[in-house]
Amino acid sequence: MFELAKDYVRMNRILPTEPARNVYETDCIVPDAMPDVIRVLATDAAAVTQEVTPGSGTVSVKFKIFYKILYMTDAGDTLVKSFRTASEHVCIFDVPEMNENCIRNALCTAENCDFTLTNSRKLALRTAVRIEPECYSPEDVGLTSAITGSENVQMLTEPCTLTCACGEITSTLVMTERTELPGGKAPILEVLRADPRVCDVSTQLTGDKLQFRGNLTVCTLYVADDREQSLQILEQQFPFNQVVPVSILGDNVTWLPDYTLSLFSCECAEDTDGEMRILNVSATIQFRAEAYKNTECVLLKDAFAPGYAFTLETEPLQLSTGIEEVSGQFVLKDVISVPTGSPEIKEIVNVTGSIGSLNGTCEAGKMVLDGFVLCNVLYISQDDGLPLCSFQVKIPYTQILEDRRMRDNMQLRVRTELNHISFSILSPGELELRIAMAVRGCASQITEIPVATNITDCMELPPLMQDHGAIILYIVQPGDTLWKIAKRYGVPLDALIAANDIKNPDLIQPGQKIILIR
Repeated sequence: MFELAKDYVRMNRILPTEPARNVYETDCIVPDAMPDVIRVLATDAAAVTQEVTPGSGTVSVKFKIFYKILYMTDAGDTLVKSFRTASEHVCIFDVPEMNENCIRNALCTAENCDFTLTNSRKLALRTAVRIEPECYSPEDVGLTSAITGSENVQMLTEPCTLTCACGEITSTLVMTERTELPGGKAPILEVLRADPRVCDVSTQLTGDKLQFRGNLTVCTLYVADDREQSLQILEQQFPFNQVVPVSILGDNVTWLPDYTLSLFSCECAEDTDGEMRILNVSATIQFRAEAYKNTECVLLKDAFAPGYAFTLETEPLQLSTGIEEVSGQFVLKDVISVPTGSPEIKEIVNVTGSIGSLNGTCEAGKMVLDGFVLCNVLYISQDDGLPLCSFQVKIPYTQILEDRRMRDNMQLRVRTELNHISFSILSPGELELRIAMAVRGCASQITEIPVATNITDCMELPPLMQDHGAIILYIVQPGDTLWKIAKRYGVPLDALIAANDIKNPDLIQPGQKIILIR
């Protein structure tokens, strides 16, 4: 007799997955053409997602750990050498509802890298990696908006704005830059390492184009071809502007951008005079953006029909009722000390940093970020026996960013980026670090909404139970609404309002007299 009328909306249902933190061990062999290791100065690791593959109730995250090894030797023209290596790994997560149609992404973060120098040609590396998969099931969710089957059905409805995923774009930018050393700098004897960062990124939607603007910053450590074979640092910025066409437009559409540096190389070359003064930089940046659309819906909250009895069953659904792009910047300042037993500082050569894990939560009017940064300090010491030294320091932080859009029950998905590191030597045993950080991501408003799913125990009342023609004088009680009174006595709401000449149906007072005509 009675049937539920449903409107269907496309939603990305979150498939719960817990992040994993695993330690991966790899033996690293010095390349044959390079001299023996006397002392390791720095080991840096970066984890990059390669592929996220669905299985039967599982999802597999394939990733690579890229290592940079900086070490001292007592052979060859230079005392400092470096090489790169990589290892490939797979982490499998149990996701019972996973299938090939699900949307899946994963963020991999190398949190720490330790080593043991097994011998002069071999290092045993141990790297802690945090793997955070994100899995969504695109589903057409039926939201009950009405009951059909009788003109006498009385329905209590409520408007609702839902945020629905409606599309995705991807784009790849390949950058090739040729740059020359500034005048006054000695030519390059050997490039030891080059550290890239994508930073200062902004996005703008203009017409049907989504524009990504930012900088690729490259910090190059090299041995100069001068009398002292000194260590030199060169920091350069290469701007980029990537324009991506979009087809989903409208005032109610929000685009959430993301980007990843997937490939990078830096090689030196000769200039026209035959000197090694040219750096050839190549980088691949993957851009991605998700589109979310606000959809206006009507939800059935309650119903009854005069002359009938039935039960309206509901079940709670976790639905997205809003999504906001969030961003911010902050600066970490910390005074760090040279470890006990290490020589004091004469001159800083370079300070590099990498982002550790991040936990972000929303509170009323603010975002709270808890994480850490790993910094490696390379310096010339005051000990002639150990002229070049390094140490690593972990800098934890708790940062509060004010944002009036934030609510207590919002879900925060953000990541931090390291834009710049500067330093000041306070004393031979201390230095101050200043780390400029950027935050980007989104905050989702997740609301539990009861949705009508079924009508049960439906029956027509016999005439003796319907009291046709009865007039009842009702005294309004605390907590009453016109809807509750109308449903209790089986009276159409419009008739109840008209019979009592009620101007504002949402405003009745305890003690007020209501006439009910059945």
